[in-house]
Amino acid sequence: MAEPGGVLRPVRPAGPAPAAAGLAADPAKVARLRRDIAARGLEVVTLNGFPYRSFHAPVVKRAVYQPDWLTTERLEYTADLTRVLAGLLPDDAARGSVSTLPLGWRTPWTSWHSSVARGRLAELASRLAEVHAGTGRLVRVAVEPEPGCVIESTTQAVAELSGVDTRYIGVCLDLAHLACAWEEPGPALARLAGAGLPVVKVQVSAALAATRPGEPAAVADHQVAHVYVADPSDLAAARKVCAELPGVASLLDGAGKAACGLDHPRAGELVLVAEPDAWFTYYYWLDDQRAPDFARLVEIHRKPGYDPAELFLDPAAPAAARRRAAVALARKKLGMRYLMNVVGLDAGALAVGGSHGRLPAGPADGPVLLCSDRRARRGRCAATEVKDLLLEMAGLFRS
Repeated sequence: MAEPGGVLRPVRPAGPAPAAAGLAADPAKVARLRRDIAARGLEVVTLNGFPYRSFHAPVVKRAVYQPDWLTTERLEYTADLTRVLAGLLPDDAARGSVSTLPLGWRTPWTSWHSSVARGRLAELASRLAEVHAGTGRLVRVAVEPEPGCVIESTTQAVAELSGVDTRYIGVCLDLAHLACAWEEPGPALARLAGAGLPVVKVQVSAALAATRPGEPAAVADHQVAHVYVADPSDLAAARKVCAELPGVASLLDGAGKAACGLDHPRAGELVLVAEPDAWFTYYYWLDDQRAPDFARLVEIHRKPGYDPAELFLDPAAPAAARRRAAVALARKKLGMRYLMNVVGLDAGALAVGGSHGRLPAGPADGPVLLCSDRRARRGRCAATEVKDLLLEMAGLFRS
């Protein structure tokens, strides 16, 4: 695709999306799919139109953002999905939604690219109006802000989506992405409402269950745990219980948090730091029979962060874990769905001799940053400086 001045934007050939196109062209197949779904007691009110190819391919990286909204492939694929969803919606559904990528990867991207993308979205709105008129079903498309893309935040959504037909196009709010952009839900929603951009879809991802709201609760992150105490009258008792826990090296309150740079509004009222050879598990259940399915899996996307117990085949029954791993790998090789069910719970957690999160005892025990670019050379790099340094080295830094 040529920009003004003859500069070419590299667009990787996307290839067809035959499943979506085939269903969109054959209402009988959609009706049959709807009956099969209903027979299982399920219904469909939304589709994820962000991925175009395999989202779980061995190598994804930036390929997941192709084709982007500069291409007709993305337009046709999304339009096909909206026609399919119109046929799948249950009778009592007032509307449906299809989420899509936030225009494209943010480099290279200029005002010319934004103009082209807006043109594609205008054409999409016309297609959605045709679907609405022809089927009586309202299907809207939700642009999903994501780190690294043209639209990372609600502020950028307001800027890039100004002028779209808001009857059919709005925003998909993914709560994990919102947190990555350091946006609070209240101001973000107010910003979108002020610009007249509807929230078409919400993805409540990375949410933590509060089994007893109002009572003190801990959010564990390896060797650091934030303890949230909603009722100030519970603070003294919570401090006493936490201080007596085995493996806790220090307990930080207001002054202690400030000394360590942790006096952030989102920090817990208390912050616990583990001993060097200990760590805080994320396990929020007391009975292993009630552990969620993903606890025993290699499954970073559903766990609240990386689980170091995944480094080990279940120490309580390693032979059985090896057999399950072999079966899972064979299924993967054959192109079948599989679950890597090999992680131990208590035995796996006890096998971890410490984790990460504590400050190192001295510089000699700290991490080392290796880089072939001499621009990165410096005597010392604080942990809080690493993100900006990496973005700068990749040519992606945005102030």
